[in-house]
Amino acid sequence: MHSLEHWAGQQRVLITRVSPEVDGGRFAVKAIVNDPVSVQVDLLVDGFDLPSGYLLFRHESETEWQRVSLQSLGNDRYEATFYPQQIGLYTYTFEAWVNHSLTWQRNITRHAREFSARRR
Repeated sequence: MHSLEHWAGQQRVLITRVSPEVDGGRFAVKAIVNDPVSVQVDLLVDGFDLPSGYLLFRHESETEWQRVSLQSLGNDRYEATFYPQQIGLYTYTFEAWVNHSLTWQRNITRHAREFSARRR
């Protein structure tokens, strides 16, 4: 069991604008076995922290989710791709959280560049 502190950052990411989706997920998206299915989503965070996330997918016959890391496309848009391995229904969803380490790294890099530019 995780503490409340563990989950605190995960409650700040809004997952929206999923694509592809048909009628809000009411109907299945069509794909071909072994052809890539690229899925995009917006990850919105309150403040200036950076999010990270996964695309989770599974075939209707599977119980375990498979994960693919979401990659930033810029401007809050993220993408991941999976390859259906068999005919049938696949379900996909997303998991996202505030990535404090990535935010820290971005801020340190930004400050180092600014410091370096001032010293010239």
